[in-house]
Amino acid sequence: MVAASAIMSFFDIDEAAEFLRIKPGTLYAWVHQRRIPFRKHGRRVVFFKPDLEGWSHDQAVAPVESPTFLKRGFGARLFGRNRSLKTSGTAEEPQDSLSRKGE
Repeated sequence: MVAASAIMSFFDIDEAAEFLRIKPGTLYAWVHQRRIPFRKHGRRVVFFKPDLEGWSHDQAVAPVESPTFLKRGFGARLFGRNRSLKTSGTAEEPQDSLSRKGE
């Protein structure tokens, strides 16, 4: 006889989506892309709870130790640091796009 805890640890699409707090459509896409662990019982897609917990744990992003991205690179450009202003030295008047040649 199979233990009740083993039976309860399988989720269908709706239960797994609720567990992960995503839409079922997103979960179907992830299954199609094989981005998430799943099992097939015949044509039915099921998810084993410990697999989902482990997968979710592996998706965690490590915190950044220091904000070095602000000192150089993208963050510096984003916030205007190390920005060089280029000027041509000549001032041209903007042309009116509606004006015709010869007028």
